[in-house]
Amino acid sequence: MATPTRQLVKDMIEERYDDLDEYKVPVVVDEITALIRKDKKLYASYVNECLRTMVHNEALGVVHAQRIRARRAAEMQDALDEPPLTSPASLRELEKRLNSKQSDSLRWLKHAEYIGTQHVKLMAMTGRQLDLALSYRLMQRDGHDIKIRFMGQIRAAVADDQAVEEVWTAEQLEELFQNARKKRRDDPPAADQKGS
Repeated sequence: MATPTRQLVKDMIEERYDDLDEYKVPVVVDEITALIRKDKKLYASYVNECLRTMVHNEALGVVHAQRIRARRAAEMQDALDEPPLTSPASLRELEKRLNSKQSDSLRWLKHAEYIGTQHVKLMAMTGRQLDLALSYRLMQRDGHDIKIRFMGQIRAAVADDQAVEEVWTAEQLEELFQNARKKRRDDPPAADQKGS
């Protein structure tokens, strides 16, 4: 349910739409925004009511961007491991990635996994949180086999109330991640079974 100020703004938008036979949403948005800015009290109230939602949406955008960067990094790493049949420009990009100081799997460690109602970075996860993250990944099962194998191997060494960083170093996780990726390439597609 909308708050009183948000409802007022919605009513203003609806009233504006009712007055028009044809409209472009960005134009109507600009008109309503200008009207709200003219009324300082309405402006302050609207910003106060909507600020948390706007910040929340930005936070979700950052998390989404991190996921995309992690997925792209994994895809790029996969491309590096196979003979590239690409243009010279693509080869230069692959070479840049090969020469980067930080490996793709270490970049992936910055990514936070979704656990229940929150996001937790891998190094800060407890064993129980790893269980939840693994369950979520297993439910998705859309190209996350490497991550599932990787997180499963981490979980095997982490106690329920222990943080990953208490057991594993970034270098050890790098090696574990590379082994999980290598196993995926070496396994036939149907060989990935539960519990492996």
